[in-house]
Amino acid sequence: MSTETVIEQEREEREAFAGVLRFYELAKRQEWQVRDLPWGELPPIPEGKGSPQRQARRKDLWRSVLTQQLQADMLACEMSSQLLNIAPDAEAKLYYSTMVQDESRHTEAWLKLIEEAGGTAERDPYLDELAHMTLEADTLEEKVFQMQVFYERLIISRFRLIARASRGTVLEDLCNRLTTDDGIHHGAGMAYEKVLLHGADTKTKRALVDAANRLLPTFVQHALWRPKERAFIGSAMRSRDIEKLKEDIEIGIRLAQSLGLDVSDVELPIPVYLFYRVHYIGAAIVLFAVAAFMSYLWMTGDRSLLIPRGKWGQHLLGLAYELPPRIRAPYAKLLRVDLSQPRPPTGKFTFYEKVVEFPSWSILLAAITITGLIKAVRYLIPVPGLVLFLASTLHVAAMVGIVIKLLDHLRYMFPRWPLMSAIATTWVNERYARLRHPGWPQVAAGGSAAATRRSGSERSGSAAAGAGSDS
Repeated sequence: MSTETVIEQEREEREAFAGVLRFYELAKRQEWQVRDLPWGELPPIPEGKGSPQRQARRKDLWRSVLTQQLQADMLACEMSSQLLNIAPDAEAKLYYSTMVQDESRHTEAWLKLIEEAGGTAERDPYLDELAHMTLEADTLEEKVFQMQVFYERLIISRFRLIARASRGTVLEDLCNRLTTDDGIHHGAGMAYEKVLLHGADTKTKRALVDAANRLLPTFVQHALWRPKERAFIGSAMRSRDIEKLKEDIEIGIRLAQSLGLDVSDVELPIPVYLFYRVHYIGAAIVLFAVAAFMSYLWMTGDRSLLIPRGKWGQHLLGLAYELPPRIRAPYAKLLRVDLSQPRPPTGKFTFYEKVVEFPSWSILLAAITITGLIKAVRYLIPVPGLVLFLASTLHVAAMVGIVIKLLDHLRYMFPRWPLMSAIATTWVNERYARLRHPGWPQVAAGGSAAATRRSGSERSGSAAAGAGSDS
């Protein structure tokens, strides 16, 4: 091989590090100091309101958030120091010298912030395990991919979320700075990993995928873990956590594919697709039920589920008589219902169905439908992060409300079994109708059984639509 060929090959190899050096220069320009944070000017974390107990719980919640971020950056100090020591290329060592400084500065900031917030909370055991797996990884390619390509990419969205939830605090300022720093770390990792994998053999690339398969089960446990201070949030937001976990894994798969890795046989630790399949089936049922019910109301003009104008007093009185005796009096006192008046006759639908059931179902189904459409449209057009966050939160809250309402609906309907069977038979027994629904127009007019069957068919049509909504 001629001298010119060797020099040209070396020049091409050095040019491949241009991306790494660009991020090295950017990291130096973006350097900041812990003293630059607004200490003493802004509160360290969001200040709670309400009773002392509530403020204490909120403070514990934020302390747990800070502790997990401190834990992550302390582990990042170890991993970046290891990368600085083992990276064989001078350009990579230059960049990792800035990364070690960044992670050390982040740790210093978290330590000071936690001290002002009242101390540390519980550590995440799975985060320690993930860091150990990265530190003990066999190759430099595995370490760079896990630390910079994957972890640094995922933490950016977390910092943005924390910043949005902590407006006007030192924590918000710190998270905004860390978002920039970790974006640089991720970009440098992508640039260096491309250099490392350029011309890498199949065995090296296969080892990266095998390492991902070993890491994923622990990553899932880390993503779904919550300390005791945030355990109540974890249980309430389980479905949202699983959705976020799926997005994180998909991001990791796309990043691996962009680096030329074959991830077709990555073994997902949990069948995440099953959660989404059930979710989309449920969403289709809800959309079909809403569309069917709205079409029924539009085509028939039936307004029997709505409370006529000027009849609210009568319906609130009727609802009082349908409530259990132990809550009837407090309810009447709260809404100023006169229980000395006679009980109004029940029509085609009970007062509970018209005053409580139908309005609550309408609100919940409207909420879950609108927020679901907002979440779906983000795949077509950009949706602001705050809008998406609020939509996701309301979507989960509506789902919890629907589960509670479904249980309440079953509690209410099973003792009234003839109404449940009317969904299938399309008619209601006349004797039952006279006994339980004396205000039903056909019954009140002394109509025939055939008339009751026809009207029962109308009711069962409404009930079927409502039951579809219940699904």
